[in-house]
Amino acid sequence: MANIMTIRVPEDLQKILKDIAQKRGMSRNSLVLQILWQWEQKNNVE
Repeated sequence: MANIMTIRVPEDLQKILKDIAQKRGMSRNSLVLQILWQWEQKNNVE
């Protein structure tokens, strides 16, 4: 089961994320999760 995490994001970043997600045919939530997973893999966080 997924947990809910709320973050505050500047309005301009919200728009950028929304636009990118729409272009990729995905939700903003899915895009942010993808970005976070890629960051974790790149940084090998344990």
